[in-house]
Amino acid sequence: MTEAETSIPPTTTIESESTPNPNPSNPNPTPSPTPELVLGADAFAPAPGQVDDGPPPPMEEAIVHTNWKFRKIGFEQLEAKLNSAEPNDPLFATYVEQLATFLKDSNANAQDAATKLCLTFIKKVDVGKTGG
Repeated sequence: MTEAETSIPPTTTIESESTPNPNPSNPNPTPSPTPELVLGADAFAPAPGQVDDGPPPPMEEAIVHTNWKFRKIGFEQLEAKLNSAEPNDPLFATYVEQLATFLKDSNANAQDAATKLCLTFIKKVDVGKTGG
């Protein structure tokens, strides 16, 4: 056999196997239309098995919440409170024992917020000790 005999001419198409025609009396069935994607109120609902985060709890509950997103929000809220507090504010004494726990957060995003919180804590307390 020569090369010309074994090659397929460029205009030849090879049909792939398809599913059998369920209606033999109609040799050219039309494909069924693709269902439309309909977006409604449930389009952005959580997938089954996922929990909707909902509104964050109060800061005191958020910083110890099981959901890292809430802990992150709690850390950010506490940082904002510490930023606006005076160095002798009792708020510092309330949370000084928990700083190490905050820094050990299992989620990197919450841990980042905890690190910023701790830096703010240290700066504010240091300002209080040096007087300005």
